Amino acid sequence: MSGNQRSRQWALAPTNVVWETDEAALFGVILCAAGKVRCRAIAEPLPGCKTWDWTVWHMDMTRHGTAPSAELAIAAAQEVALHWTSG
Repeated sequence: MSGNQRSRQWALAPTNVVWETDEAALFGVILCAAGKVRCRAIAEPLPGCKTWDWTVWHMDMTRHGTAPSAELAIAAAQEVALHWTSG
């Protein structure tokens, strides 16, 4: 990872979520217990406002929305991923 990227991992039963930052965007990879990628996600600030846009996708499914902060955007994306992967 370069100097401007950070990685953080949250427990999300039965998966793990790894978020990396690059500039202002956050990129998430949702892993299943075997370490395989189950979903991908992105959260990024919308230009000119304090709102964050988030998107999560899994196979042919996509869901997106907005949130007032990066933390809430991440939480929303993880909630969708949990719903899709706990199934």
